[in-house]
Formats: sequence, C-alpha cells, structure tokens
Amino acid sequence: MFLYKILENPIINQLIFFILWLILLIFYNKYLVKKFPDTNLSFKITLLFIFLSFVALIRIYFNILPFTPDSIYYLDGFYRNDFFGPNIYEYFINFVKINLGNSIQILFLVNILLYCFVVEDLISMIPDYKNKNFFLFFTYIFFLPSVIWFIPNILRETLFIFFIVKVLRVSLSIEKNNLSSFLFTKILFFSFLSFSLRPQILPILFIWLSFILIKRKEILLLFISFILLVVTRIDYIKNEIVNKISFHYLESFKTEGSGNLLNNIAFKELIIPTNFFELVLFSPKLLFRFLFSPFPWNLNNINYTFAYIDALFIVVLFLIILYKIFNKKIFSYHIFFFSLLFLFVLSIFEIAFTGAIRHRLPFILTLLPLIVFDKKSHNS
Repeated sequence: MFLYKILENPIINQLIFFILWLILLIFYNKYLVKKFPDTNLSFKITLLFIFLSFVALIRIYFNILPFTPDSIYYLDGFYRNDFFGPNIYEYFINFVKINLGNSIQILFLVNILLYCFVVEDLISMIPDYKNKNFFLFFTYIFFLPSVIWFIPNILRETLFIFFIVKVLRVSLSIEKNNLSSFLFTKILFFSFLSFSLRPQILPILFIWLSFILIKRKEILLLFISFILLVVTRIDYIKNEIVNKISFHYLESFKTEGSGNLLNNIAFKELIIPTNFFELVLFSPKLLFRFLFSPFPWNLNNINYTFAYIDALFIVVLFLIILYKIFNKKIFSYHIFFFSLLFLFVLSIFEIAFTGAIRHRLPFILTLLPLIVFDKKSHNS
C-alpha cells in the first residue's frame, strides 16, 4: 500500500519516466553504433532523439506552438465504424497504452523513436553514406519547423511517414535487385499499412506500385489489372475512394471544407478544376502553392510564424535539388518521382496552408536523401 502511494506521486512518476527514457537512450545508442560503424551517424541520430524528447516535454508543459486537435483526438475513446483511417491510429495508441501505460510522455517517446527509425531508412537509401557530408540532411531532419511541430506529438504523421518511407525503400531495392517473392510481399505489406493509415492515398499508391512492378516484370501487368478489378468492386473502396474521384466531388470537398475552417488558414483562392483541361492548366499553381505556402505576404497570425519558416526551408530544399538535377548529381530519380507524384495529387485537394504543411511533410522527408549524395564525386 505504501509503495502504491509512492508510485502515485507525480514527482516519482516523472523520475521513473526519466529512468526509462535514459535506459532506452543507452540501448538505442548501442544499436545505432552497431548499425553505423565507423561513422558519426550514431551520435547524430542519438542527439536527434534527445533533442526531440526535450521538444516534446516543452510541448507538454508550455503552450508555445499552435494547438493541434490531433494531439488529443485519438485519446477520446470515441467509437468509429470505419476500420481504416482514424480507427487504426486509435488502435495503435490503445496498444501502446495497454503495454506501456496510459502516459502522454510514453506516446511522445514512441513517436520520436519511430521518427528516428525513419531517419535510419532515409540514410540507408544513400549510396556510400560513410563518406558523405550530412550537414544539410540533418539540418532538415532536426530543424524543419513542421518536424518540430508534428513529430514530437501524438499525431498520425509519424506512423504514416514510417510506412511510406518503407514503401520507398523497398521500391529502391526492387529497382536494384531481382524482384523476389520476399520483396514483392514486403512492398505490398507496407503499402497496405500506408493505405490503412491514410486511405485517400490508395489511387496514388496504386499508380506508383504499378510503375515499379511492371517496370521490373511486365507479366505483372496482368496481376495488377486483376487486383484493380477486384479492389474497385469492394464496397468500402467504391464508396470511400472510387466514387470520390470526380470533379464534382472535388468541388464539393473544397467548398464545404474551406467553409468550416477558422483563423484565416484557408487559401483565399480555392482553385477548383472542373474538367481535365483546367486540371492541367491549374496544376503548376496548385503544386507551387502546396509546396511553398504560406507566403510571407499572407502573414496574419504571429503564432504561425513557424509555418512561414517551414516554407522557406522547402524553397531552399527545391533549389538544391534543382541544382543537382541540372548538374546531373541525382543518384536516384525514382525518389524524386515518388515524392513528386504524391505532392502533385495531394496539392489538388488541399484547402489550407496548415493542411499543406502537414500533408507535404512525409514527401519532403523522402526527398532529403537527394541533397546528400554527389554522383560526380562518387564516380571519381
């Protein structure tokens, strides 16, 4: 009874959490040293873990960054009929709560650890990473404002980023190696998990998988066609995805969605294509706005200053990538096409700059390996 009372003490609880965090930090660092021997990458990723842990604690105890409803949304215990999307996140959070305790700190910690695993995967995509300068890469990994805003938080982004980066990594493996049954199963598995977390990406994901698999083995065109036929006949897919691929739905979605937004975060001009010609015509503007909004002249709330800095980071990122493309220093155009495909389609549906910051983040991160590797120096 005495021990139980002691463990209820907030100070004791915080002390126990700190000890658990320290133990995890030590074991994680040992794992990183084995994975990245003869480099300083283990130190940098460990430092990232520590840095984001402090950011998470600041978010818990100080109301500095804008409030994000998702921070508590998936802890409401509200019943949802849909198995995919929000329910998946709640199942994950409940799994963590059951196994590791009902603690916001633990949930933050799990999200940060998953993000560090993402960083490991991004590094593994870079050829000959031992001899490269990672200064720019880690500048974005640490200090991209949307990372600081979303990652050390109870948000769906961390899990989605984790699985979508796995899809990209396996895609690169398929590009370089024979398409084995293991790789085939692996890419389908991570694609399904990405879809289950964010169902609306299914059409984009299907296009990407078709491109990767058919390019490797043309016979898979028959299999993919069969899968497309079966999947589009599933009631959930038909109602929630297929029926929404129309200009009429796009107009309704953007009009109704923008009307429900507050705090002047919606785009002043919705830009709603009503036919294929207009879609092609408006695409450059939609993509440009999605990537680089909010613009400095739209600043109307000091709380969103981080959003303008985030846009500045992305402007610099694309300038670096374009420079490397023009100088033929890109080691994999598949990474560039993968990110651009998702960014392009998502830009068509976006209605607010806060949504743009959040939805572009996973595919900004997948671009980061491209700013590390120098093809000319590698070949020399």
